[in-house]
Amino acid sequence: MNACGSFGSAAEDGNESQNDGGVPSADLAAGRNVSERPDASVPATKQADDAGSGECKPPDICPKRVFVTAEFYKGDMGGVTGADQKCMDAAKAGLKPTLQGKSFVAWVSVPSGSAFDRIWSEGKYARIDGKLVSNSIEGLRKGLLNPIVVTQNNTTISADFDVWTGTQGDGTVIGNCTDWGKEKTVGRGKTGQATAIDSQWTDHMDRGCGQKARLYCFEK
Repeated sequence: MNACGSFGSAAEDGNESQNDGGVPSADLAAGRNVSERPDASVPATKQADDAGSGECKPPDICPKRVFVTAEFYKGDMGGVTGADQKCMDAAKAGLKPTLQGKSFVAWVSVPSGSAFDRIWSEGKYARIDGKLVSNSIEGLRKGLLNPIVVTQNNTTISADFDVWTGTQGDGTVIGNCTDWGKEKTVGRGKTGQATAIDSQWTDHMDRGCGQKARLYCFEK
């Protein structure tokens, strides 16, 4: 194992790793809900190894961390600045030491900047349990290697999968609750489906802005 932990395994597995998300394939297909829990499919010691120590040093290039919030928010979040702050607060309160001291931004789009532009970074993206999400930012447009279903607390969500995005699969901006409440919030906003690995991870359905959904948070 290098200083980054075992992040490389999902990339080597290719498509076989796509449903390896702590959410059994049968559950994904049937839409079954069970209580939010630590990933029971992976032993606790293995989860800790996969997550790495957070002590990545040159020449290692560690994946950027990604999580879905355990909390829910209305579409009125005080603009993208407010959405980003919610991700920072979640990371700070999270139970994983590897999140501390890192900067996170919300995967949300506005006309002045798409989610892709806002998180732009070279390299890979991985959940905090070590499972790869994508080998590159461009790979996010093609679908995910593993669904973003692990929270900042290293628990796997299995209900309430809607996530605010305002982002279509190709990265273009779509309904975003009047720029996420920068001014008066009206209308509807686009949400993704946290259990999806195709374009629906970011482009699933519209919800009223007064409803609540989660956020995807990407390390910047």
